[in-house]
Order: sequence, then C-alpha cells, then structure tokens
Amino acid sequence: MMPDKKRKLIFRADGNNQIGLGHVIRSLALADLLSTDDYECAFAIRTPSEALKLQISKACDPLIELPSTSENDILAEAHWLVQEVIQPNDIVILDGYHFTTDYQRIIKKNGNGLICIDDLHAHHFVADAVINHAGGINASDYSVEAYTKLYLGPSFALLRKPFLEAAKRTPRKVNLNNAFINMGGADSSNHTLAILKQVMSIPSIQEIHIVLGSAYSSTNELKAFCQNYPYIQLHYNLTAEAMCKLMEDCGIAICPPSTVSYEYCSVKGLCFLKQTAANQMNMFNYLTSRGLAFPFEKIYQVLDSANQYINDVIRNQLTYLCAQIEQNCNSIIEQVSISIEQVQLRRATPADLALYFQWTNDSEVRKNAFHQDMISLEQHRKWFAKKLSDPNAILYVCERKGVPVGQVRIDLENQNGIISYSVDKSHRGKGIGKILIRQTIEALLTTFADRYKILIAKVRPENTPSVQIFQSLGFHRTGEETVNNALAWVFTYEL
Repeated sequence: MMPDKKRKLIFRADGNNQIGLGHVIRSLALADLLSTDDYECAFAIRTPSEALKLQISKACDPLIELPSTSENDILAEAHWLVQEVIQPNDIVILDGYHFTTDYQRIIKKNGNGLICIDDLHAHHFVADAVINHAGGINASDYSVEAYTKLYLGPSFALLRKPFLEAAKRTPRKVNLNNAFINMGGADSSNHTLAILKQVMSIPSIQEIHIVLGSAYSSTNELKAFCQNYPYIQLHYNLTAEAMCKLMEDCGIAICPPSTVSYEYCSVKGLCFLKQTAANQMNMFNYLTSRGLAFPFEKIYQVLDSANQYINDVIRNQLTYLCAQIEQNCNSIIEQVSISIEQVQLRRATPADLALYFQWTNDSEVRKNAFHQDMISLEQHRKWFAKKLSDPNAILYVCERKGVPVGQVRIDLENQNGIISYSVDKSHRGKGIGKILIRQTIEALLTTFADRYKILIAKVRPENTPSVQIFQSLGFHRTGEETVNNALAWVFTYEL
C-alpha cells in the first residue's frame, strides 16, 4: 500500500524593522510543533532579509518570495498565490493584520483550508480556524462564519519546542542577579536602550543579557553605549535552544507582552512587561492578572522584595501551560485537513450489518440515544434489513480514505427528513460529524430534492457536540418534545 502524500501547509507572514518579527516567529513556532511525518511546510514572505531567510529555512522549505508588485495591492497578492503557488488540498496559514476578509475569501473560494493566527480581532473572519493564544479572549470578541472554529488561550500557545520542554521542568535555582532584555525582533522605537539604562540603575543586577533580532536597526548606537560596560552582553539571532538556555540563566526578564513573554514564563522567573503596541493589551492583562508577570513600572518595587514574590510567581508559571499544546496544534491542522478532504458518502449495503451493529452498541451512542438499552444482534439484523428495503429510508456510510468513519440515516415522513447520525469512536473530535451532515445535505439537494423539503434533528440537550454541529450548519431550534420519556430539542433545516 502506497503511503499517503503529506499535506502541504503554506505559511504567509511578513517581518521587518517596521512591523517586527512577531508574525514570522509565531508562524515558525506552529510549523515547529507540527508532525513532519504528516505535513510539509512552505513559507511565503515579502522581501525578507538574508538573516530572516536563514531562520525560516530551518523550519520551512521552500521559501517563496512574493513579487514586489504585491505590496501595494494585497488582494492581487492573494490571486497570485492562488494562481501560482497554492494547489488543491493545500492549507494556508495567515499571520498578519492586512489579511482582510476579502483576502481570506479568495483563498476559501479556491477550495483550500484556511487558518488565521490573530491577536487583534479587527475584522470578520471566513477562515476554517482562528488561533489566538492570548489569555482572556472570548469567542464574543470575534466576528466569524458559522463554520469557523476559534482556538483561544494558552492551551494553543505557539511556543517553540525548547520552551514547551522547559515548561515541564522544575526550575533550576533562579539567579536574580542576571537580567534578560528582549524587546522583539525589530524594536523600531529602540525601547531596548531606554530599558537598559533603567535596569543598569538596579544595584542587585550584576549581568545584563540583551537579545537582538535580525530586524533591529539601532545596533550601532547600542554597541557604542555598551562598549564601556563589560557586564552587558549582546546576543544576535539566537536559535530557540540558545534563547531558552539564556533565559534559564536569567532570573529577571524585561520584554513585551507577546510570544517572548510566554517563552520566558515557560522557563520561569520574574518577568516584567513593557507594552509597545496596542495589540499586546490582552496578553498584558492576562499575564499580570494571573500573577505570571508584572508591569515594568513595578520593577524596583518587586525587586526590593523579590524573595516575597518569586515562589508565588513560579508556582503560577508552572501551571499556566497545558501539557497538550503540541497535540492541540496538530489537532487543529488535522480538523481543517478533514474539512477539505473528499470524505465520501455511499449507500449502506447488507455487507455493512456488522459495522452498523458495532456502531449502534457503542457506549456513547447508546448514552445519547432515546432508547438506551443495548441492541441484540437478532434485533439489529431485523431492523437493518427493514431499513435497507424501506423506500422512505436512506442509510449512508461516510468513508475517509476508504475507511468507514460514521453513518447517517434519514427517514422520510411527509417530505420531512428525520436525520440521525453517529461517528466511529476512533474518529471523534476531528470534525467528521459536521462534514457528514453537511455532505448529506448536499446529497439530498442534488439527488432527492423532490422528496425532501425540511430536515428535522431531534437531540438530547446534554448531547452538546451534536447540538453545536446542527446549529453551526444552519439548523434552527424550533421547539422540544419528549421521545421515549427523554427531553429532545428539535432542530429544523429548510432544503
């Protein structure tokens, strides 16, 4: 059997000394978290520096340099990507504030999966998924399509692997005499120098380590200032491993409330935040309100009583990240992959008797059914034969890559289709149910449009996944009734 072709992911982000490198670093962090057995990562960027090209090439190959003509017409760029780069079944991952709703629509209309990494929620999203790893964000902050899934908070933190490993470790002895400063990959306003001058006035700090990104443009000025202070060390374009080790050697850090602050919290120590952009407010509020970090303005106050703070801060930092971040990020890509795959429906046949018997007696299926007793093989055999021969019943098997993953049944009653479904237990949580129902609707519209006018779903209220699926596909709750002594919510959909 030939192995499945790897899914291609195309990351699209920019980084330079005007906008910084945050969008690129987040995208590369996600690429680093994904399974190399399942995905190939490419990166599309406009006018990258040589240093940035080298950094990107370590995680993504090929690197696609966009035509300079795309700079003034962002929608033209989207059309160019669709025509020249993106292939069917590719997934596009956008990180940047200029990827507007119209830009996203061009990608979606091409039939591709689309994921947006966002921390500003400034426009309507038509992507399949939106990732915002800042804490304190709610779904109500976003305007999205019904099918768009939101992945919000630190459970989806886009951290590079060395920092995820550091988060799991008990911290080494925290050295409060060493300070770490990183104000982003660009720091166009040169906050670095202003902060350095303040930190130098703190008597307890004996070493200061400053990390500069490839887009930092004030290197000469900073070097000139530091040349007479041997306890100040400058570091350039560090790898994730080197950055993590340096952070672990410094018990104090000053950085923006951005991904770098999450990285420092993962290694654990006293973190002080200097907000440099409006989109950092949510992260700032989250980290300071949870006792994970402090406003930079409080650095003197906190360091005067550092021993009173350090244990509580580390305890908070030990628990802010969940252990499943890597798994969570891979799951997002898998669900979007499934949504654009050719998941096939076929009519059930007598050969599916055992398959349906296995599905019908699954514990979750029975728990959510209105008749919850286990079904005997003889009962099932009679029921299955009757349904297959009933002209008013349709039984579909859903297959993914030739493997049965679920079933849906429609019973016709006066041009109303009563719809029910189940998903194989090994394929739950991957978006199969939603695809199954959506493709059933499409099949009815193309093949049985003259027979079915309304679809009706009856769902137990506690069956939250099914309730969410029907609502997300446009079913409207029209009432409730009792079925076999159990409350059912009734959802309807006009075909």
